[in-house]
Amino acid sequence: MKSLLCLARAKAGKFDTKGKIEQMTDIIKRLKVWTNAKILDIFFFGLFPISQLAGCLILFLSSVYMSYSSSM
Repeated sequence: MKSLLCLARAKAGKFDTKGKIEQMTDIIKRLKVWTNAKILDIFFFGLFPISQLAGCLILFLSSVYMSYSSSM
């Protein structure tokens, strides 16, 4: 709808630069959000087995530490 309005204004001889700039910034913001989401997907789902192993290791070490400290 907004792009049609810009097109109509451009044909009428009143080119709406503010509307175009707003459109471009909106597109750039959407691209940034999309690329950030893709990067997070790659990190969290690509490294999920590694993070799961690290979580198990941390739990194991903390349980060993707790049992060791309670026995002292």
